[in-house]
Amino acid sequence: MDRDRRRQAFYLLVLPVIAVANLALGVAVLAAGPGHRAGWAELAAGGFCFAVAGFLAGAAVMRSVWRAAAQQQARRWRRLFEVLLEGRELGELDGAALRGLKDEAEEALNKEA
Repeated sequence: MDRDRRRQAFYLLVLPVIAVANLALGVAVLAAGPGHRAGWAELAAGGFCFAVAGFLAGAAVMRSVWRAAAQQQARRWRRLFEVLLEGRELGELDGAALRGLKDEAEEALNKEA
């Protein structure tokens, strides 16, 4: 199993399982209620479990957001490079061809990804 597949398996399988397990552990600890003098420790442990679950869920969401933004940026740059390479193939550009190339580049950048 290569590195990308392991990373993908971690974010798709392991991370949600760990987050749900921490959430369940936090609920179980807080639902048990303080049975002795160290009730504050049980509250702290339950709160910590909720914090870890929230952190893990946030990591998964941020990873997907950053990945989508990076893919969109890569598509825009690819379109822009295609326009620029097309202009380079034309060789010497006069004013009208240069304006047309500029318009194509702006259109490529503003096009929805």
